[in-house]
Amino acid sequence: MTDEVSAPSGPDLTKGVARIDFADGRLVGHVGGDDVLLVEAGSEIFAVGAHCTHYHGPLADGLVVGTSVRCPWHHACFDLRSGESLRAPALSPIDCWKVEQRDCKIFVKEKLPQPKVKSAPPKDGVNRIVIVGGGAAGFAAAEMLRRRGNADSIADHSPIEEAFQRHLVEVNKWLTSKENVKLLRVHYHRVLREPKVVAEEIAAFLQMPLDMEAMVQQVDGSLYRNRMKK
Repeated sequence: MTDEVSAPSGPDLTKGVARIDFADGRLVGHVGGDDVLLVEAGSEIFAVGAHCTHYHGPLADGLVVGTSVRCPWHHACFDLRSGESLRAPALSPIDCWKVEQRDCKIFVKEKLPQPKVKSAPPKDGVNRIVIVGGGAAGFAAAEMLRRRGNADSIADHSPIEEAFQRHLVEVNKWLTSKENVKLLRVHYHRVLREPKVVAEEIAAFLQMPLDMEAMVQQVDGSLYRNRMKK
């Protein structure tokens, strides 16, 4: 059997739709072969990709807050103006289209180019950062750090396996190149085996007093996801 490609859903948005067609301020249609979500945010209307770039969740069922939309599955968040992924687990942006309103209808026009991510200006002094673990959460944290600190580098996350390894290399290069950033890497299994030792290392690295007892108590090796092979 061959895989069947599902037809785009909803109306052809290039032909125009009326506001009365919206349900709860949203409408899913298509532009060519792309599923597109129209979203009312205040007095503005945005046209964005209808699916989350993490696991293809339906953004039409997500929560709209201001000019952002959150995926209902894993709570990734996207900027409706730029399509930028604002929160993990999604790292890649969603597409955006130009919207025109005329003759009491809303028309979706051409796809907009992805803007470069603006980086925040570096702060004075040394920034001390602790990333615990090398899994998806640790990677997302490092990637967002890299993205916020380097506006000229927007990487391709697809296919995800190759992109993951490539980003790890890029993140390491970026971190080691910054004189005002000091990084402490903490292996997940070390936290399980030596929680007190790791807590002391983190306190020494951050150069600040920490509640060691409270930190150690948070490590529960009995949880299924924390079990280590003997």
